[in-house]
Amino acid sequence: MLVLFLCMALIVSVPMGTSAHDGNVMIIESKMSFTVLDTMEGDGKVQLTFEGVPAIELRQSIFESRGYYTNFDTNDNQYLEVSEARAFLVAFTDALAGRQHWGMTINSPTDFENMTDYELRHATSGIVDTRYSSTDVMSISIRFNCIGESVTKLMRPSEVPLETFAGALNTVTGFTFDGTLIVKDRVMMFGMSSFTSPDLVAGKISELRTPIGTIIWYTFEGEVLPGESAVQETMTYEPFSIYENSQISFIVLLFGCILILRISAKRFSKYLMQHPKRFRGSAKQLPIVRWFTWALVGILSLFYVLPFMFSFASRGTMIYGSYMYFLVPGFIFASYVFSKTLYDRATLEIPDDLVIPVKQAVVKQDDDSHMLRCQMCMRPIDAEKELYECICGHQMHMDCAEKAQACPQCGEVLFPEHTRSIQCKACDETFLSTGEEDPYTLQCTRCGAFQEEVKGGRSYIIVDIDSRRGYSMIRAMGLSGRPALIMTNEFPGKVREQHDLGDDFDVKCMCDSTTDIDSVNIHDLDGDAMETVSTFLMTTKRSGLLIEGLEVILSENGFEAALAFVKRVNDLSAIHGASVIVPVNKERIPEDEYKIISDEFDEVHDYL
Repeated sequence: MLVLFLCMALIVSVPMGTSAHDGNVMIIESKMSFTVLDTMEGDGKVQLTFEGVPAIELRQSIFESRGYYTNFDTNDNQYLEVSEARAFLVAFTDALAGRQHWGMTINSPTDFENMTDYELRHATSGIVDTRYSSTDVMSISIRFNCIGESVTKLMRPSEVPLETFAGALNTVTGFTFDGTLIVKDRVMMFGMSSFTSPDLVAGKISELRTPIGTIIWYTFEGEVLPGESAVQETMTYEPFSIYENSQISFIVLLFGCILILRISAKRFSKYLMQHPKRFRGSAKQLPIVRWFTWALVGILSLFYVLPFMFSFASRGTMIYGSYMYFLVPGFIFASYVFSKTLYDRATLEIPDDLVIPVKQAVVKQDDDSHMLRCQMCMRPIDAEKELYECICGHQMHMDCAEKAQACPQCGEVLFPEHTRSIQCKACDETFLSTGEEDPYTLQCTRCGAFQEEVKGGRSYIIVDIDSRRGYSMIRAMGLSGRPALIMTNEFPGKVREQHDLGDDFDVKCMCDSTTDIDSVNIHDLDGDAMETVSTFLMTTKRSGLLIEGLEVILSENGFEAALAFVKRVNDLSAIHGASVIVPVNKERIPEDEYKIISDEFDEVHDYL
């Protein structure tokens, strides 16, 4: 979203072009920035530029004494010196103070009286050291503070600048403007307020809506006749509007984008689990669903960021924040229907696990054709050491037979004394098991469902000579779609290879060095280690956490610090519904310390 805001700011901030004019113009360019709490407060800068006849008439008005207006050419030499120009500018800013601009009262305009001559020359053009007969362009740059009441009010962005700035000049010199008026304003407003109900005749508006406020670019060009004001254009300022509140609409937008992305992800997750286990690795998210989902998110974001994106059709066309209340549910429904339809259609093309065509490779007979060969791996068999023969006569290696458990030729169970039939809890199909598998990692050969689930919100201590069973449990969680974090004292690459962990598992090494992104300081349990754990558990749901090397943590930090770390991890996991698995060899820990630590866990699985 931040990148999108910046990109849109670059696009919208490109100055809008104005149509050609005859050179008799008054240009009012202002930039204002203010915040809205109980009152509207801020500051601004305005650049007044006069070209052609208006520049000549304004300069002559400064020199001439007409009625009650001041003649600033005090020595009547038809030349405006620095002191005379300063007197004019001071009188102009005095007349400007207290006037309105964008609903704000101008206070403390530029103090020309205390400016140096050098600063005065750079703040103006065509005024200081100019003659009565000059036709040069005139410009004045003024900075000011502004304040206003935060109440609903009707804004006149084209008329008020003319009344304010040309009106102040009229008060001081008697100058009356007629010609082409060009207004270019940029207003940065921070707070909960907004500008609504634009009624534009000749002007144009661009707006960048953000969660902290809004930025408006307003341009106007129109003819002003003698004695008349500019074409009336209006907008309504509101301190709070349910129809156009950027904070509320941003929350709605954020909630909608998260739901749209989650719907697509959940549909893909369901589609993935409908695959037989052997095909899940090759299942991919449908590109068209992904593109459609991100297109919805992008369109919603554009509607939020650029409320006047359709102003090319009509000047007052505005996408109010309240429109998000209807657009977001509609886009969520569209995402659900589209992703469900396409994934349901793709589900029909999932191959059946029972009809997988199997092609047996033809193995060329060696010269030693009299040797026995395994009918499974086709390697030679040492009849005295490796031969196993089924009742149907099918010959194989003893190792191959133990792996298969059933004869590939006749389907007979090869080791009935070592196997048992298990009914899957998910699909009710039966499959064979040796009974030696860890129940938490035992999967149905038909649907791939795990027969014993590692429950969320519970902590497990696995007592064994190594961490193999603990890794089997955390791997089973990962395969079932639950996020998993592993903190170990081993090298992450070695752990991934030994336990067949894919890139979906986050592995952190607990060591002395923390220069690597995958390292955690083992001596900073309350800081670095706890921050890693808490960040992971708070940003994931029903996650799994495996902490390997409890013996090393005890030796490096002492019993009390290690016990406190274990307690905090278990408490945090219970709050967030996570599962904690800690493999440990109790023979490497004093018996009294092991007893205290094991009491902190919900379940103790002792395999020693």
